[in-house]
Amino acid sequence: MRDIKRKLYSNFKTTEFKSTFNLTSFYMFLLFFSFITFNFGAEKWIAAKNSLPSEDELQTLESSDTEIINPATPTKEVDETPNTDGAEPEATLTDGAEPETQYTVRVTVDSSLSSFTIQYKIGNEKLQPLPQKDITRNSPFEISFYATNAKLKDCNEVPLGKAHKISDSSKPTPISLSSKDIPQGKCPSLQYKVTIVPEHDLAGYILKYQIDDGELIALDENLSITTVDQPEPFAISFYISNPSLNDCIDVLLGEPHNITDSSKTTTISVSIKEVPQGKCTYGDRPTDSESGNMNLETETLMNRIAKLTNSKYSTIQAKDNTPVEISDQNVQINADGDVTVKSKGLSVGTINVDEGTVTVEGSFFGFVKIEKGKVVLRCDAATKTMPFGFIQKKSSSKLLSYKELKAEGIDVEIEMNGDPKEDFLLGVGTVSGFNANINSDYKYRTVKSGEIVTVGGFGNVQYDAFANNAMGGSYPFRDMTVLEVTKKGNSKTPIIIGVVVAVVVVIIIVVVVVILVLKKKNKDRSTSSR
Repeated sequence: MRDIKRKLYSNFKTTEFKSTFNLTSFYMFLLFFSFITFNFGAEKWIAAKNSLPSEDELQTLESSDTEIINPATPTKEVDETPNTDGAEPEATLTDGAEPETQYTVRVTVDSSLSSFTIQYKIGNEKLQPLPQKDITRNSPFEISFYATNAKLKDCNEVPLGKAHKISDSSKPTPISLSSKDIPQGKCPSLQYKVTIVPEHDLAGYILKYQIDDGELIALDENLSITTVDQPEPFAISFYISNPSLNDCIDVLLGEPHNITDSSKTTTISVSIKEVPQGKCTYGDRPTDSESGNMNLETETLMNRIAKLTNSKYSTIQAKDNTPVEISDQNVQINADGDVTVKSKGLSVGTINVDEGTVTVEGSFFGFVKIEKGKVVLRCDAATKTMPFGFIQKKSSSKLLSYKELKAEGIDVEIEMNGDPKEDFLLGVGTVSGFNANINSDYKYRTVKSGEIVTVGGFGNVQYDAFANNAMGGSYPFRDMTVLEVTKKGNSKTPIIIGVVVAVVVVIIIVVVVVILVLKKKNKDRSTSSR
């Protein structure tokens, strides 16, 4: 029994050992397989990790906006420029495929449309604001343009010309737009116009105007009638300058004029009568006692001159060798060379000549503006009718001082026709800007205060009162001179007067003086003294 037990125990031990061995072998196999698998996986992971970019490389890629893509996958390159023309952004393939055909229009807008809002429409699309860049489509298209200006009548989305067909893909199609493309009757321009009429008393001055608070703009030296227009209501002011006068640089004349009516042209007459007191003075003008009150004859003449001066102003272009005949008119006569002006009735105005001979005949009151040449004054001694006014060097109306004026020569010839029935005085003023050569048969002298004159057939005129009020009193009485005309006449002797002043004047006035009476009184006195 004991042997049986030993044998069974021995078999049990053997079986236990075998089982333990087999289990141990199985675990060792699993451990070995796991090691092999782990080692293979670790190598793969390390290789994969080494193929990835480092943190520094990732930062570099991020800062350069580089996109890591699969080169085997075709991609689309999208234009990220902001879309302003209302169309979807175009996309093209970059995998070697040919780009799509594009049709482009390039629009240029003229400055005449600067106050308009410009829009465009392609086909039946809605209106779009005109972009600052070219307009492009992938197929031919038709484009139209429209203009809008809320300040103008009938001017909302007005078509600018006809539609344009864009069918050339080889290059951008240019289109130019201007106000000329606006249909007739649409967007009528609101114009506020003013016509500036300088009065004759502004001769020798520089006249400027100012729109609102803008710069001062000078009229031409001839002080021609000028029209100014603006698209909106405005205020216009006037300024004068004369460097030869006291305190007379850019002096404001009156109050600004408001132009608010676009249905008509506003006419404004500008005169030195609006000069503020104390401005633009000579410093040696006659006193009130010297001027005195005007008598009826003087006042009548002044009223006639004023009425003509304020009448409708006309411009005449003189033709060669054709006399200009005027009567009871307010004129501006322009000539390229020699000109003869005959006034049958009392007329006022200005004669403009650059170079030549100016001959004036009859009762003409005004200005002869000449740069170089000769002035002939034709008088009728029998009727005491003669032209009278101011001979002026054209360039002296510019802003020049005494020293800057050139003392060039000019001949002033007084041509007396007819026989004088009595003695009288003919006035010839000083000439500035020139060395004047006064050519006459009679004695020349300075006028005296209180003398009674005959002017253009008007007798009994108070010379000092007339001179003080003529041309708004802008010319000093003491500058006016006279020529003594007698029945006998004198030898024809040229008299040269070298006077250079900033305001260029010559006034020709007939002055009647009863010299025979004065001689008789002197003779009676000498007889009684004996």
